[in-house]
Amino acid sequence: MTLYRNPATALPYGSLYARIGGSVKTLTQLYCRASGRNLPLLSQIRDGSIAMLYNSSYQPAYLADNLRTSLVNAGKTGVLEFSDFSATSLGNILTTRQILLVPPPAAGDLFGMLDGAARQQLINFVNRGGHLLTFANSPGTLSLLNLFALGASDGVNTPPFSRNPAIAAPFNAASLPPALQNCNHTWSARFSGAATASSWQYLYLDASGLSQVASFVIGGGRVSYLGYSWEHGGFADWETVLRELLNA
Repeated sequence: MTLYRNPATALPYGSLYARIGGSVKTLTQLYCRASGRNLPLLSQIRDGSIAMLYNSSYQPAYLADNLRTSLVNAGKTGVLEFSDFSATSLGNILTTRQILLVPPPAAGDLFGMLDGAARQQLINFVNRGGHLLTFANSPGTLSLLNLFALGASDGVNTPPFSRNPAIAAPFNAASLPPALQNCNHTWSARFSGAATASSWQYLYLDASGLSQVASFVIGGGRVSYLGYSWEHGGFADWETVLRELLNA
């Protein structure tokens, strides 16, 4: 069941609120009681596994909009969005999430604002099995990746971006495009500390051998890098790679 603002526009996740315990909170599920059972009225308010950190003070709204569209195209509707990156907020949200997406910050120093406790929440999330997905390599994205000792630094971004023939499980090379589209907002990255991960895969490499898409096993979880900011929306090939990473 979907709620609509008008006959043509569905209400996005985050539009429904209730006062609970004296404070206003976003509704995550609605139930009715019938024949002694609790039955869900809204079963598709959110995808139960995915959260997206979006703070308009640091991240452009259009990047989040473009990612939302790509997530819907991947069959991921109602993703939980939040803007508070305090340790308390991260701890409360990430204990029930499997995947965290972080659009690239373009203004200010989002990750410089994370205190030690907040950074530890992100590390704990990955170590206990969570999957952190980052996009493009703004300085803030590189800082986030380097929470995990990956030695991430800016690459030279030399197309074409070709699929690595050595791709292995959990990724399926047959379901991935042979190359990725280049545009003004793609960036390759260098990972000099990748050996700190228990295993890693460079899914796509640029012409100089640097990573355009990479994924690292850290503790019980995973950290992934997609070298496109979603500036121009979700090109079909990039959306295919995003979907593969979401399902890893």
